[in-house]
Amino acid sequence: MVRFSDKELIEGIKNRNNNRLVYIYRMYFPMICNHILKNNGKQEDAEDIFQDAMIIIYKKIIINKLTLTCALKTYIFGVCRNLWLQQLTKKKKIQIDDSINMEDDFEIVIDNLPDFEKEKLFYKHYNKLNIKCRKLLDLFFRKTPVAEIAKQLNLSVSNVKTSKFRCKEELFKSIKNDPMYKSLHKNNSSKAKEGVKDERK
Repeated sequence: MVRFSDKELIEGIKNRNNNRLVYIYRMYFPMICNHILKNNGKQEDAEDIFQDAMIIIYKKIIINKLTLTCALKTYIFGVCRNLWLQQLTKKKKIQIDDSINMEDDFEIVIDNLPDFEKEKLFYKHYNKLNIKCRKLLDLFFRKTPVAEIAKQLNLSVSNVKTSKFRCKEELFKSIKNDPMYKSLHKNNSSKAKEGVKDERK
């Protein structure tokens, strides 16, 4: 399968290139669908949200000359997540579940890295967190209900959510500032671009 760089995909959105739009759908829609299904949505909702997000991104590229400061995957997820949160708010449904899931959030932070490198980076920085953060995140990884986490850690539910967000941000910021992450991400992106060139020859 031909791989496209983010720059090539953005050009594809701008020019409405069908091959690249299909590639974006195949690569990123499952992630969006999984998120919406976990948050009171259906397959049809995910389809609509993804389509709306692509329209928004297209307009930003054309009108605002969009310049990404993160991976396209991260940007698309952010747009879709915000759109779905707006819909839930309008429908007055329960607040979106932002619980940590290694396969979702961690993939977004360190996408394109080999699995063994992801695991190595994760535990390197996870072990640097203070014991309270590690215990809190460990409970979330085990999908422990928020109320139960609050009980175990002697916190209010609101404090659990606030602490989870703070700990998660600290972890991800630490990972992204790691020279190892920057080097691997840069090298892997270069290899992906070379792979695209080779496949097109």
